[in-house]
Amino acid sequence: MTTSAPLGCWPSPAQMPGLGFLVAKSELAQLAGSVAALPRTFRLPEDYVAWQELLSSKEGAGTQWVQKSAAHRGVHIIPDPAAPELRQLQGVLAQQLVRPHLIGGRAWDVELYVAITQLEPLTAYVFSTSVLLRFCSKPYQRDITPDTDTSTYVIDGLSDFTPGFEVDAMRPHYDDAYADTDLGSSMNLAALRSQLAAQGVNTTKWWLDVQAAVVQTLQAVAPKMEAQRKGRYPDALVNLFTLVRFDFMLDEHGSSKLLEVTLSPRLHRPDKDINHQLMHRKLVHDLISLKGLARDGRANQHIARTLSPLKYHMDTTCQRIDCLRQECTLCKICKSLWHLVLLTNLQAEHNHAHGFMRVHPLHRALTQHMEESGMDWRAYFDAETRPDNVVIKMWLDRKCEQDFRWC
Repeated sequence: MTTSAPLGCWPSPAQMPGLGFLVAKSELAQLAGSVAALPRTFRLPEDYVAWQELLSSKEGAGTQWVQKSAAHRGVHIIPDPAAPELRQLQGVLAQQLVRPHLIGGRAWDVELYVAITQLEPLTAYVFSTSVLLRFCSKPYQRDITPDTDTSTYVIDGLSDFTPGFEVDAMRPHYDDAYADTDLGSSMNLAALRSQLAAQGVNTTKWWLDVQAAVVQTLQAVAPKMEAQRKGRYPDALVNLFTLVRFDFMLDEHGSSKLLEVTLSPRLHRPDKDINHQLMHRKLVHDLISLKGLARDGRANQHIARTLSPLKYHMDTTCQRIDCLRQECTLCKICKSLWHLVLLTNLQAEHNHAHGFMRVHPLHRALTQHMEESGMDWRAYFDAETRPDNVVIKMWLDRKCEQDFRWC
């Protein structure tokens, strides 16, 4: 998944250490208690006793479960959770979403692309221009049994799904979206939000919910990724980045559920859906631009001369004797070279983000949403253990006060 080969000065996608903690189903299962969008998940055989205790409780009575393949493909219903042979089963069990939100009678999922541009401090962006939207190839059936056709409730493989524009209920929304988007590249997201709104779903809350799930997941796995980075690449701090995909479903009550995180963004193959082709083209362009590798950028933005006139410090009355105070960290007289590198990179990414939107450190709307939803995000910004995170967040808050485009 990653390689320990020496890294040069160029950013290297898919070489970020510790990605297994993010994309492996067995690792993701351990986060079910800390990521609100993750359904209840157990690893077998380690969690067999805990799973059986849940099944025997009032809360777990009547729940349905599926076994997930570790290879990211293959989902099988568990017909009898009490079967003794399950004691020897090795794999991941997840609670089946038996009441998914349906569009045109079909279950669907949405795949969100996330670029991690810095591990320490953690910096991540979602591709907000569009999403990969997939529908099950057959209408959904409420009563799922081992004999039920999996294509009614599982989207499996690279091509076994129905594109959104082929679903009758979605076609009018695609017609409306095409006239309002650039080259049709955001048709999937625009059409989906229009359809969800027509069904009474709060699309603003839904969009913030999936962003919050991304933040919670990344914050939960970041310490393990950092530890592996220090072991493999002790000197690599600014030339690691990667692109991953977060897959979500929506239940009938409007709650988003995180299905998996994958390191296979599905960009390598031709697609029968023209919307996907346009989206992938823009995604690749914007990712290259975000990291400063496009024609209008630089390989190493933090030393680019074109960025030197930009202002990275905040004018205050701090004196050198005050530099140990946190509020003086951003003063010109106190700022370290490392902080200047970090802030210059953030400025460059902000200028070249195009279709990417920063979600970590959190933007203002996401901060408010997570606080109102009771989701803890502040623990990751502890001044004692993660001082760089605090400095970056403080700088971004100041930038937001100066220019709403940073909010």
